[in-house]
Amino acid sequence: MLAGQEFGPFLIEKELGSGAMGAVYLARYIKNNHRVAIKIMSSAINSNASSSLVSRFEREAEILKHLNNPNIVRLFGIGKFKGLRYYAMEVIDGETLEAILLRKGVFSWDETIELGKQICNALQHAHDNGVVHRDIKLSNLMVTKQGVLKLTDFGIAKDLDGTLLTGANCAIGTAAYMSPEQCRGESTVTGKSDLYSLGVVLFELLTGKRPFRGNNAVELFLHHVQSKPERPSRINLEIPKFLDTLVLHLLEKKPEDRPPSASVVAKILEEIRVKILAQTSVGEDLAKSYADGSGLTKTSERKKARKLLARIGKKDEGTPWFRSCLFVSIMMLVVMFAFSWTMYEIFIRTPSAKSLIASAEKLIKTNFRDEARDGPIADYLKYYPDLNDEGAKKIKTLADEIDVEQCEALLRQYLKITAKNFKFGVQEEVEGKAFEAISLETEGKFDEADKAWAALAQKYKGRWVVLANNRRRLFASQPRFEEIWKDYIRSIRDSGNIPDMPESLASTFLAFRTELLGDNALAIARYKECKEKFEKDTDRACLFDPALRQHYLLCNRKIKELAGLVKGDPEAERNKLIEKTLANAASPMSLLLDGRFNCLNILAVYSDQKGIKKYFDEANAILKKINAELKQ
Repeated sequence: MLAGQEFGPFLIEKELGSGAMGAVYLARYIKNNHRVAIKIMSSAINSNASSSLVSRFEREAEILKHLNNPNIVRLFGIGKFKGLRYYAMEVIDGETLEAILLRKGVFSWDETIELGKQICNALQHAHDNGVVHRDIKLSNLMVTKQGVLKLTDFGIAKDLDGTLLTGANCAIGTAAYMSPEQCRGESTVTGKSDLYSLGVVLFELLTGKRPFRGNNAVELFLHHVQSKPERPSRINLEIPKFLDTLVLHLLEKKPEDRPPSASVVAKILEEIRVKILAQTSVGEDLAKSYADGSGLTKTSERKKARKLLARIGKKDEGTPWFRSCLFVSIMMLVVMFAFSWTMYEIFIRTPSAKSLIASAEKLIKTNFRDEARDGPIADYLKYYPDLNDEGAKKIKTLADEIDVEQCEALLRQYLKITAKNFKFGVQEEVEGKAFEAISLETEGKFDEADKAWAALAQKYKGRWVVLANNRRRLFASQPRFEEIWKDYIRSIRDSGNIPDMPESLASTFLAFRTELLGDNALAIARYKECKEKFEKDTDRACLFDPALRQHYLLCNRKIKELAGLVKGDPEAERNKLIEKTLANAASPMSLLLDGRFNCLNILAVYSDQKGIKKYFDEANAILKKINAELKQ
């Protein structure tokens, strides 16, 4: 549309591309005829100065103004012409890595290392200047005809733009490269996030695939946060193990587990290149050193060395040894044997129960629990379903534990995504049923929740059955759990001291003491307060952590049970209760331990209540007298 026209100090030649914010044009700077690329914001967006897209456009220009690196697209100037915002940057005569990958297929290990080093150079420069790119992906990486890589599009650097998650054309593409901390919507994202995205890019260059795939952004978020990526070398057997390991290191879930910086990654890439080249040439170097005669004293040894060198890099007269019938026949037999042995190992030979237990324990010890479940534990249950010794019990217990962990991790992540106001929809019917049962738990409807879990266990199979049975066992153990609190109560009566317990549970115990004292109105208020504290936790630990869940269920159950027991004016009933309790404590007919316990209960339960100082003074006086008698 603007081709052939002057735009400020530039002469527009042609349009290079367009997007949501505007268009990019090839132009010439009229003063010196220098070619530039001009990014011009669309008039529709430009007219709304408060638009987030305007902020994003200006932010990208401001960031580029402070960056000067051969691997980052260079900014020449920023301005306005006839009210339209624009900025001029260098022309990149080349293609995006996305286009090159589609055209040529996977990159070789040495090409990937070279590109990776250039990306690291760009990232380190950005990070040193306080800029986190946050959108590293193939379409934002361009390669010139001279092989120089350029990092582009700093539009969402510094603060993640949530609109990217819902755009029809870019949601999945962007989500496929996002770090776990970005997927969780964390407010603080460091350069380690860019390193994770770099790992995705290297994975894709080497294999032609991304480490995770999903039908929507939510599925991809879950994979980034929970799933362990497949080794790239399982997809492309030509990937060297050193490079394979580095990619997985970059894809670690926790930022602190990734390499410390982009410059360190660049050094590792160069070391990998040197190691691989050294491995390929070591045989030749060794042969040459011996063929030169160094270290060899016998003529026969020198002759053998020269023969070795000839085999590595020189041609013999006549038919090469590696093409002889004898050699070809031997190699065919070797290949057939190797293939047969592999088939035997995979399909025929059954690993021993002991070896599978050892493999599972090793993976569990190194915290690869999912891999243990899908590998040796699954094989054990497949090959030895009828064993019932200690090893079998241990394996089955581990299988159940990990099955529950996997289900609850999925449900927990869905809850987090819901809390962040992302678009959300349960992907499977069984997950919806599980959420219905959990909702009944939170409402204190335990009989209905138990029936819901029972129905789920009857209808579905696999790990969801294990989860349902596990949740039902916790319901059944509630009465026994309440006995634990009563043991604490007995301990206070006998010793006069409150046993140590986590601070997060102390308030639940205080609510329980209030209930035992008989102040149902205050007990309900405290149980509700505890319930609200549990529910404020963004990790929803009260729904999944076994210990916290027991306390959470107790609060829900007590609120429902005590609701019908509150009668009369709560304050008047409280005063009557305190007076009666202190009278019993001071009575000569009362046991000293019971009297001490009653006084301690009054002091603990009402320590934060107003208008009862006289009762506190009386309780302390009685307690002092009882303690003196107990010492005699």
